Amino acid sequence: MELKEIIRCLQNMRETSVIAPIPFRGEGDCQQLIEEINTLIMEEERKAKMVHQLISSGMWTMHFNHQGEITKVVWSQEFRFMLGYENRMDFPDRLDSWTELLHPEDRESTLEAYWHAVKCGGKYDVIYRLKTRYQGYRWFHAIGETLRWEKGNPRLFTGVFIDITREKEQKENIQARLEMQEQLNEMSHELEMNNEILNALCEDYNSIYIVNLDTGKYDIYRMTDTLPKTVSEISFTNQIYDVAISQYIERWVSENDAGFVRYMTERKRLKRLVRETGRVSFRYCIKERADRQRHFEFCFCDISKTLDETVVVMGARNIDALMDEKEDSRRETLEQVQETLAGSQTGLWSLLWEEGKAPVMHGDRTLHKLMGIPEEELSFNCFRDWVSGIDEKYRGEVMEVLKRSIANGFQEIVYPCSYGKKEQMYFRLGVSSKKNFPGSGYRLSGYWQDVTDTVKDKQDREELLKEALQEAQQANKVKTEFLSHMSHDIRTPINGILGLLTIAENEEEDISRQKECRRKIRQSAEHLLSLVNDVLDLSRLESGKQTRVEETFDIHEVLDHCMSILLPQAQLQQIKIQDRREEIGYARLRGCPLQLRQILINIIGNAIKYNKECGSVQILTKETQGCENTVWLEFEIKDTGIGMKEEFQKHIFEAFTQETQGARTSYAGTGLGMAITKKLVDQMGGTIHLSSQIGEGSCFFVRLPFEINRQENKESVEEGQSFDVAGMHVLLAEDNELNREIAQYVLEEGKVEVTCAANGAEALEIFEKSEPGEMDCIIMDVMMPVMDGLQVAKEIRKLSREDAKTIPMIALSANAFEEDRKKTREAGMNQHVSKPLDANQLFAILTQYKKQK
Repeated sequence: MELKEIIRCLQNMRETSVIAPIPFRGEGDCQQLIEEINTLIMEEERKAKMVHQLISSGMWTMHFNHQGEITKVVWSQEFRFMLGYENRMDFPDRLDSWTELLHPEDRESTLEAYWHAVKCGGKYDVIYRLKTRYQGYRWFHAIGETLRWEKGNPRLFTGVFIDITREKEQKENIQARLEMQEQLNEMSHELEMNNEILNALCEDYNSIYIVNLDTGKYDIYRMTDTLPKTVSEISFTNQIYDVAISQYIERWVSENDAGFVRYMTERKRLKRLVRETGRVSFRYCIKERADRQRHFEFCFCDISKTLDETVVVMGARNIDALMDEKEDSRRETLEQVQETLAGSQTGLWSLLWEEGKAPVMHGDRTLHKLMGIPEEELSFNCFRDWVSGIDEKYRGEVMEVLKRSIANGFQEIVYPCSYGKKEQMYFRLGVSSKKNFPGSGYRLSGYWQDVTDTVKDKQDREELLKEALQEAQQANKVKTEFLSHMSHDIRTPINGILGLLTIAENEEEDISRQKECRRKIRQSAEHLLSLVNDVLDLSRLESGKQTRVEETFDIHEVLDHCMSILLPQAQLQQIKIQDRREEIGYARLRGCPLQLRQILINIIGNAIKYNKECGSVQILTKETQGCENTVWLEFEIKDTGIGMKEEFQKHIFEAFTQETQGARTSYAGTGLGMAITKKLVDQMGGTIHLSSQIGEGSCFFVRLPFEINRQENKESVEEGQSFDVAGMHVLLAEDNELNREIAQYVLEEGKVEVTCAANGAEALEIFEKSEPGEMDCIIMDVMMPVMDGLQVAKEIRKLSREDAKTIPMIALSANAFEEDRKKTREAGMNQHVSKPLDANQLFAILTQYKKQK
């Protein structure tokens, strides 16, 4: 065997702790070397054993094969001895000999650290408890390391156990002493605080005692020199709590409070209270003394350290200053309450009502002020004064309220009254009774409050509501009458139209009769349209949605236009119209000609409608100078008609009003014309009034302001111009088949080529497929299915073709208000024509576009 192998074998044997002289028989000098080595090893083992004994430690060694499996466990004999075992029989060289002794609380963490060191490497350093054979559990500190095979698996795990039980106990003792010292410091701090509190109490309390409520004994902590001698004698003579407190109560506490103080200072009760709350205090009065001290307070504070006994600090002090301050505060509060009550016109009173005696009432100053009684005349009993001022109709009811409060508690009533020279007032009375009043009577108390303003405000509101209700009822009545009239006025022309159609159908061969029927049907239809327009105009004016369009106009043209409309009607009724215009210096004006025409047509139309046969209507227009840029026009319309009663003249400008059914002609109207006229005049900033006599006629006076237009360059369209629309190609979009047929007929009568569409989407498709410039104009209804006219106009203007931005588009709509016209312009349409379709108006617009092209 070579030397290297011998040395490796020796090292291996040493690692396994199987230490014994190794006999060797060989050649040469190896025998001597081996002996020397054995000697050294034995010496080292001896030293190690001494160290283990000194530090109470032992060793372990665990061997593993190449696969990391335990093949051998060796526990040192020192470790066995530490656990109380003698040999391998008692404590075998197995891993579970150690694991089974681990403390349950330490087992999981200790084994986790063990397997981590074995499998993953690193230092093994753990503190845990092991169960010894005779001494129970002891603390051990285990430190070990792992040697590994070349592939990383554990090869040898070895380490040392150290018994640290004594060190652990010493640390725990030190920690306990530190905690005890901390508690002592806290107790010392608490005692210092208690001492400071007691010293502070000493400045306020006349005497302080430490009382043991279990033994009944007490110690005097402090007594001031101001205490009466008898109190000091009681305190020092007999330091038994029950005796001393009894003597004190008998000698010093007032008769009224003696029972209460005796009850509160009884030891068992006091012990229970201080244990529950920690502090008990109460006040009492003493008997009269020369120093005039009157009010005192006892205070008991719990200072017990354990539950076995109850110890309190007892203090007694004079609180006269505190009670005086409290009384001042109460008095100040009462004054503030009285000021508040006076500000709210509320007075307080009390009433003593005993059987067989007259009622006695007391009231405060506010109450007497409410009753108008001067302060210097305040009577002791104001009951009679109060009752005398109550309205006789309510006096019995007020007395009944007082009686009900006795049986049912708080009661309240509002009643009218008057005192002295004051006007009638209204008081709110609140009353309640005292339940435990001694004797055979009752004591009532309550308040009076002046609620005159509130009641009168309520009465005013009720009156306004009543008037509003009457107005609403009247309006509803007028509305009902209006609906009745409207029903008659609408049915009459409709019946006429139906009858004329029947005549036309039966007289197909009579051309003149057919022509007459068509003329009368047109008149009936135009009247129906005027009825609808009147209702819509009034609705817009009342809602504030009517839009004024200001433009430049010629006053003569407006007047001529009105005459052209009204003259045929006057001629039918053989009524003569006189139109005079005086002092008109500025014919070119700026304003709203549409509203002006509507005002004049309404007034002149009524003058014709309600005139006598062969009567007359005089119209005078004249100018009055306004400011630099404004002129006022005055219109006087006088007729020889049936006239109006003075009462009806007050309501003529109200909606739905007509004087008498007898005044209604076959197409008398709706009773809206004058209401619309008044609203239009007001909107224009003018005035209107009238005078009328029954049987003589009426005269209306209207004044309106207009802005002067000093530029004379307005283009005028000549009346009666001819139309040239032949050869134009028009796209017509109308969803209503009848309206589409009528519009197509009118256009084709003017030699216009028409392409029809039944909805907006179809119209857009037709235009997109047409050649650029093929269409000369687009006429569209605004309200159509699939896509309305406004949407179509917007989509056409978005197209990239050349004529999409310039082709004229005309809107057809039953909505004729300015806001409707504005919407069509914003959508990209050029003109707005109202339904029913006016052929002349449409041809005039088309002629203009043809000339431009």
